[in-house]
Amino acid sequence: MATLTRRHPSYVSILPTLIREFSLHETNTPSNHDIELPLPKKSLKIILLSERDLTESTLEGTLTRITSPTNINSRVAVIILLPQTPTPRRSLLGYTRLQASLTERGGLHTLIPITSPDQLPRLLQDYTKALLQRPPPNPPAEDLLSQATANPPMPPRTRAALGKIFPNISSLSHAISTGDSRLQTLRTEIGEVQFKEITNFWQADLPVG
Repeated sequence: MATLTRRHPSYVSILPTLIREFSLHETNTPSNHDIELPLPKKSLKIILLSERDLTESTLEGTLTRITSPTNINSRVAVIILLPQTPTPRRSLLGYTRLQASLTERGGLHTLIPITSPDQLPRLLQDYTKALLQRPPPNPPAEDLLSQATANPPMPPRTRAALGKIFPNISSLSHAISTGDSRLQTLRTEIGEVQFKEITNFWQADLPVG
């Protein structure tokens, strides 16, 4: 575990548990990851992020960490703490920026959102087991899509229709900012009220087409 990880306020409370359960040893060696777990063939590098790493001013540095040449031949999992709040707009926009920027740069990146640092020990245990047994599942896109409304969470019918048209939150934000024709299909599917709640969610931060 990188010593600098202790300076990440969002995760500092869970570090003693991680150190104990995964027998982590601290190192002062500069690295782009926070935790490295030994596994057969390849180790797993963990990068821990929170809202502060996804702002317009910090995003470029975060992208550099994730896409570093030192990670090219490694397994890398990016854990993103997105706390559940009555107004999740900022967290979702940060996640969307990161996802869209990584897509533009190419490559496959495992992004795993969590809502509390307490979820991390169990998540890492399950994830490493899954790596040894089968390819790890991608985090469900609809978990984030369901929060992309002015009145979250959106009704199940609306969420299902949205997920059918837009596979992830990045494609939805791009469609709203460009006036994608699929928005009309969405309006027809879910009705004017639910459609307005979705577009109003993005209106303060994106130019709605």
